[in-house]
Amino acid sequence: MKILVNISPASPELLADLEARPKRGRAQRLRELAQIGLGVVRGHSSEAVTNHSEDAQAHSGAAGANAASHSDALIDQLGGSFDDDPDS
Repeated sequence: MKILVNISPASPELLADLEARPKRGRAQRLRELAQIGLGVVRGHSSEAVTNHSEDAQAHSGAAGANAASHSDALIDQLGGSFDDDPDS
């Protein structure tokens, strides 16, 4: 499926994050953020998001990618974790 997405200044953090990346990496970054968002909305753990990310990396043929570390880095950049306890 191919979707055209326009990111406006109404989403300044997303716009800044995507503009800081090479043009060819922006679509992948947006897919990663969408996957993390789906995990949050559906109440999935970070393990589920990591497992899906690993499956997506394997399916796309990304050789040598460490999806677990990449997902952890994304979660850190978003400022947190998927833990149920917000005080931890």
